[in-house]
Amino acid sequence: MKLYLPLLVILITLSCTTTNTIEPAKTPDTIYQLAPLANLIEGLYQSDVSLDELRKHGDFGVGTFKDLNGELILLDGVTYQVLVDGTVQKPEPSITIPWATVKTFTSQKQLKMAGEFLFSEIQAEVSRLFKSKNFMYAVKVHGDFENVKLRSVPEQTQTPAPGLLDVVKQQQTFEHKTLTGTMVGFYLPSYLKGLNATGFHFHFISDDHNVGGHVLDITLKKGVAEVDQAKDLTLSLPSDIRFKKHKFEK
Repeated sequence: MKLYLPLLVILITLSCTTTNTIEPAKTPDTIYQLAPLANLIEGLYQSDVSLDELRKHGDFGVGTFKDLNGELILLDGVTYQVLVDGTVQKPEPSITIPWATVKTFTSQKQLKMAGEFLFSEIQAEVSRLFKSKNFMYAVKVHGDFENVKLRSVPEQTQTPAPGLLDVVKQQQTFEHKTLTGTMVGFYLPSYLKGLNATGFHFHFISDDHNVGGHVLDITLKKGVAEVDQAKDLTLSLPSDIRFKKHKFEK
């Protein structure tokens, strides 16, 4: 199957030796993706890329940690790790990252929102800021929220590890009536299916940094949505032994 990407440049870089071979994203208009989503689907949760290396590529993003140990939120250059029990902590820079999507966030368009917006309505309102749904965007929504439902997943240390679709059956959810915080995420077009999560994908971190996770449901009462369109996407392939030997075609 041929994949046509008009007006989009996808740069695929392969780190063949150590994390020192990974170069920072060349411009702020680039989304940097560490590993294809298929890595998680196939249960490949190892990496030789440290959090310190990842943050060279942006100050905003989502992802996960070694052995799928929690949800990653990168906001304003600070990384948060939400464990399966809902605990939020700031991870060590040396921790490794098997999958992430990050960008240097520059707000290009803003939309003030007030009323009551369900999760689907938040996405619809944010979409009004897009030039086209065929482009890629980093999306930030800060405000006062209600009926917030988040999740995290348990660490996977067994070998071989179950794939992501099986792991999410073990997810732990956390529900909060009211929170003030930030939705951190991306919108990616449908033609990137298989490479990354398409459509909207959000994580959340509260202003007090005590609550976070992958967003399952949320209602916005009052806030500001911001979008940052990306021109390029850089995909960096893992160089660890499990990725090299894994058979994706079965």
